[in-house]
Amino acid sequence: MKLRILALALSVSAVAACASAGGFRDENIRNLDRLRTGMTRGQVFDIMGTKTASVSGTEASGPVGIGEDTLGVSQVQIPVGGPRPVLQNPHRSELYRAGGSSWEVLYYYTSVVADDGRVTDDELTPVVLRDDTLTGWGWDYWAEQVSLYDIPAEVPTFEDAASPHESSSASISSMIPSIRLSSAR
Repeated sequence: MKLRILALALSVSAVAACASAGGFRDENIRNLDRLRTGMTRGQVFDIMGTKTASVSGTEASGPVGIGEDTLGVSQVQIPVGGPRPVLQNPHRSELYRAGGSSWEVLYYYTSVVADDGRVTDDELTPVVLRDDTLTGWGWDYWAEQVSLYDIPAEVPTFEDAASPHESSSASISSMIPSIRLSSAR
């Protein structure tokens, strides 16, 4: 009897934890709207979350199982049974030291440019922390900081107008904010 109750509880939680890759992106976009400059690293993670979603099928079509990353650290994971795409928050992160500060860039999955099972830079939105404080987000903002503070990072350039960094795009990705702050060096 206890085994049946446990199996039922696991089944209910598995169904409740299913979402689409589109839902994953939409949630990230909604969460970006809740961010405010000046927030701490912990507050950013509280809002953006640290979930991992294993996608079955193609990137945009299959249901995904959501699990929490208790460490709050981005790790590459390949699920057992094949190289299925994995979505995670943040998708990846980078650390830099420049301008007398520590810079951390957290990349969140916010758009789909090609339904190819891969997550590419133009499908991500960078969230920028300077000395563990949120200073802004978006590709334009990150490129500006790289230039201003000589951060040894390569910022990709996107040819496609649907890229998240382009404010003239008519796609949903154009709604992703790019925050700019004027700051003294």
